[in-house]
Amino acid sequence: MRGYLEDERASRLLFVGIWLVYMITCLTRNTYASAMSAIVSDGLFTKSATGTINAAFYLFYGSVQFLGGYLSDRISPFTILSVGLFGALVCNAVMASTESYTVMLITWSLNGICQFGVWPATLKIITSVLKKEHRKSASLYISVCMCTGGILSYFAAMILLRHFNWPSLFFLSSFLLAAVTVMWIAVTVKTKKKLITAPSPDEIKGSASSQKQTPSGIPVFRLMAISGFFLLILPSTIRAILDNGVKSWVPTMMMESYGITPAISSMIAALVLLINISGVWLTNKLYPRLCSNASLITGFFFLAALPLFALLLFIGRLPILITILLLFASTTAMYSINQLMNIEIPAAFGIYNRTGTIAGINNAFGSFGIMLGNLLFGFLADYSGWTAVIVSWLIFAALSMACCFAAAPLWKRFTMRKG
Repeated sequence: MRGYLEDERASRLLFVGIWLVYMITCLTRNTYASAMSAIVSDGLFTKSATGTINAAFYLFYGSVQFLGGYLSDRISPFTILSVGLFGALVCNAVMASTESYTVMLITWSLNGICQFGVWPATLKIITSVLKKEHRKSASLYISVCMCTGGILSYFAAMILLRHFNWPSLFFLSSFLLAAVTVMWIAVTVKTKKKLITAPSPDEIKGSASSQKQTPSGIPVFRLMAISGFFLLILPSTIRAILDNGVKSWVPTMMMESYGITPAISSMIAALVLLINISGVWLTNKLYPRLCSNASLITGFFFLAALPLFALLLFIGRLPILITILLLFASTTAMYSINQLMNIEIPAAFGIYNRTGTIAGINNAFGSFGIMLGNLLFGFLADYSGWTAVIVSWLIFAALSMACCFAAAPLWKRFTMRKG
């Protein structure tokens, strides 16, 4: 299904549908992470083995993001989302019914493959299919999905783990995925009737601009070079390492550092995600009102995170409330970067019809970052303790800050181009 919408009601309905799809996808993608502290507490697997399963998801998820981004610019993003929902449903149902390490490792890896194009397809719909007047606000609200899904997953863990064991989380995810799949099919059928299949004015303009450069348009690798995007790949990867890696291990870290229960540690993780939503508001205030250079602002967010991570070196010795506040502030800085890296920067390539491709590349490296973070943080926590984990956060943030500041002049020139 290709085309765009001019009908106000259809566009609003589609956004509500895509928001629910992506939010539930984020919720269920986080199911294993929210179950990790209970799995470790039950003695089912070691921390490093538990982290390996989460890492495997992102290894395979990241590996197919290049394909997902490519296909999102060429085939129906509606179909790509439907495939992702159905695959996630099957995989969560299997996870709910096994305690075999091998089966869980394979199944959660397959879950990553099934979601090969969920984010690129989502961003493609927002930037190309929705009514033009709705696209900016939709870009803002869709960024809340990740936190909302994560919050709900941790609150579900907090409630369910007090009365049931960890497989109950996967049973809940299976039910939610079944419900949202039915909803998405209904929205797709209704929206199809309102789609305008002729090229939109923006697509015509973008095509004309590209044709001035080469007969077939500007190659994506050239766009990545002249924009400074190659330099931004490392910060994008590290942002994912820090954002998702920190959040995945917050329940276990708090449980071991302060002797709290898995349910309470999951509640703290949910509160961290709830506060992180303010990062969307913060980014919207700063960009592009105070500064229109997304690379420069990203560098300053990494800079702001450095002293916060440094203070976390005293975890276990600081009062638990101070530690929670530091986690609130540092992860909110990372979530502000997520808004810039995963939405604003790919959207800048829309005039070249490369939004899906860039989003896929960005998401791929981000996924590899999450995989690396889960493996590295689990290993360091097992063999060197949480202090070593936090030192690694400091090193990663400093490297990312340097790359963002280096890429800022290139990104400024790129965004001033007329095609």
